Amino acid sequence: MILILGNNEYIRHDIWLSVFMKKYIVTEFPIEEMECITKPFMTVYLNPTTEQLQKIKNEDTICVVAKNNMPSNTPAWMKVIPFGNSVAKDLMRIYNESCTFGKGREIFGVIGIEGKKFTYGGAYIHMTPNQLNAIKILIYNPNKKFTLYDISSYFKFNG
Repeated sequence: MILILGNNEYIRHDIWLSVFMKKYIVTEFPIEEMECITKPFMTVYLNPTTEQLQKIKNEDTICVVAKNNMPSNTPAWMKVIPFGNSVAKDLMRIYNESCTFGKGREIFGVIGIEGKKFTYGGAYIHMTPNQLNAIKILIYNPNKKFTLYDISSYFKFNG
């Protein structure tokens, strides 16, 4: 559950594609929409302007800013990585270090997830990969309210 926000559509999409190809649940939006979108487990800001940098809030998400020449008064809750060719690799490394989900068997009340298997009340239920990922987004972010558009944007079946 990685949200990528950036000013340049081509760079943003290139990083999205690199992360998506490694089987991460990821979506991308223009950085101007940062206030309207529910922030998932990790939110990435690609090369924000000084004004946009000041609008970033400390929310319930891992905040990663990819930017060169960052101001020295960066908040402690903001992780800064260099903006360059290794952004996608750095994002996946930070995600893997920080994420406690998807590692082995997980039980959430009557729901169980292990790899591609899903159980509800002890009975196995067949789910498509998109359905399982949608369930994971909701389970792994229990205190957040996603709109249908937010969730569908992670799977590119908007509409």
